[in-house]
Amino acid sequence: MSVKPQLLDIKECDWGSPRKNMRGGVCFQGGTNVTMTIGEGRYPHETKVHAHDYEQTVFIYQGECEFYVDGIPYHMDEGCLMVVPPDVEHGIAPLGNIPYMDMDIFYPKRTADRKASVPVISRGHLNWENEAKQHE
Repeated sequence: MSVKPQLLDIKECDWGSPRKNMRGGVCFQGGTNVTMTIGEGRYPHETKVHAHDYEQTVFIYQGECEFYVDGIPYHMDEGCLMVVPPDVEHGIAPLGNIPYMDMDIFYPKRTADRKASVPVISRGHLNWENEAKQHE
């Protein structure tokens, strides 16, 4: 028996709007120990400072932002990666005209307040097709 990876295509997912000028809600629960989410924000949007008991790795793959950790702003743009320790207040504020896009990885797995997005339907590759059929 071979190991089957969990698959998700963010282009096939519904995106929510948790607050003005922000899109989010793509959540991947495919890992055993981690939860991954994708988000997008554009200036201006309300910075929601919060803390949680999960370690959070943030990767900015488009745009730029100020990422506040314990009240200190850190400038982040494409390619920047940050690890936020558990129980530390943090929040993100977009900068510039290009929306930021980020991927967050939470450890340990964060299921209490993160609903998994739908599994991928098809990517036109044999292995993706077989995996999609197993979810039907």
